[in-house]
Amino acid sequence: MIISNNPASSAHYLLLIISALLYLPLLILITTWMHLDATNVTVFIFIGLGGLIIFYFLRRDPILALYYWVVLLWPYIFDFDDHPIRTSYMVVPLLGFLIFLTLIKRPDGIRVYKNQILLMTILYTLVIFTSSILNMNYITGASYSFIILWSCGVLFFLMYSAHVNYFSEDKLLHVGENIFRVILAIAVISVAIGVLEYSLPDTIHSLYSPSGGEELWGSRESMRDWLININRVGSIIGGPNSFAAFLNIAAIISLSYALIHKKYYFLLLFLFFLLSSLLLSTSRGGILSLVLTALLMSLYLRKHLFLLCLLTISLIGIWIFPSSTNILQAGFVAASIDPSTTLPAAAERKFFITESLRTLAANPIHFPFGYGPSNNLMLLGIGAQGAHNIIFTNLHFYGFAGLILILLITGSLFRCLLYLSKRALRLRFFALTSLFIFLNLVIHSFVDDVFYLRNPIMWIVFPLIAVIVNLMIKESSYEKKNRIHNNH
Repeated sequence: MIISNNPASSAHYLLLIISALLYLPLLILITTWMHLDATNVTVFIFIGLGGLIIFYFLRRDPILALYYWVVLLWPYIFDFDDHPIRTSYMVVPLLGFLIFLTLIKRPDGIRVYKNQILLMTILYTLVIFTSSILNMNYITGASYSFIILWSCGVLFFLMYSAHVNYFSEDKLLHVGENIFRVILAIAVISVAIGVLEYSLPDTIHSLYSPSGGEELWGSRESMRDWLININRVGSIIGGPNSFAAFLNIAAIISLSYALIHKKYYFLLLFLFFLLSSLLLSTSRGGILSLVLTALLMSLYLRKHLFLLCLLTISLIGIWIFPSSTNILQAGFVAASIDPSTTLPAAAERKFFITESLRTLAANPIHFPFGYGPSNNLMLLGIGAQGAHNIIFTNLHFYGFAGLILILLITGSLFRCLLYLSKRALRLRFFALTSLFIFLNLVIHSFVDDVFYLRNPIMWIVFPLIAVIVNLMIKESSYEKKNRIHNNH
């Protein structure tokens, strides 16, 4: 690859080369210090490969490249007071602070906070803090963990939104589409890491989900035993349902390339992510939300042949769906877990929702601001992190204040993306792909806590929302100028 004469381009390539050279001795030091085995070393090689890919696609925005590298691929390698700390928890606030220092010199970037989505996200964060303060007697360690991680993600999100406000529309679009390419590439690597986790769960869990492991996800021996045991994989995300949500994002991007850009070989990548999600995460909510989103996408884009094929596959899937439940049932039995405590999923979700409402009805004073995130009523009384539903989890955690804000945020985001998709042909691919990504997250959120409720997923899509917000601001400004010009 030839380094161009452009100083900025040369600097980016130089940064890439230096990062690669520093990574190899760092890998040797870490593996020696942590006494890691061959599987861990393989994972760290994947981390290095992923870093090269990310820095290549996002070479025009090195801060975002470093952000995605640590958020998507870097594991837990630090301990604090016997609690494992993932690298991204430390690096992301530093990146947000670094952007803040650059904004001091260019304070005009804060005008972006007038945008409705950003303003309501700030208010939503204030509601989280208010709810937590009002319910200190219900707050748990999981609550503090959620608040800290949410604060780190929102800090970077707000700082990065102001940072890219100075980008031209072409550069914003370039960054947004390269985020898609990064997600596709890292999703493939995550599947490879997931296969390793299938085979050697202990070693991978020690890197990406140290609080999980054999006792949480059951007994796993090898890929050949997946019909017998519970083989739920979290890969780089850490939890199976979150991993399914990440693979869904990659699948929708693949489908967009196939249906909008007519690059039909991307359908193979779509099927790859769909099957990987089915076999690795075993997330029924994730699979159902992906199929439903694909159906809506094909209807919207009027791809009738694809719609017919997808409906046929879905009917076959519905026919064999009870078999997947039986597979899970056998897995729980093999792992010495009482299946009645976890299956069927629909009854479990109904129980979470009714119990979350019952606790609110028993103490109506909590209707305005709820009981706080991951409170002990939910964790100990109901036995779940949330109600597994975007409406009822927000209502239980943050009351009517949080519920109203999340509905407004969702509506504003969809309205922005529909507006952008109709403004210009060059925006159509990015806007529609983003629209169906967030539609999938919202649909998934009706059976699991994903959109604005799960930090790993929100950290991945926050930069995408920042790009969307700034594209909306620029397009609205152009429209306003054109209207004034036409009136004159």
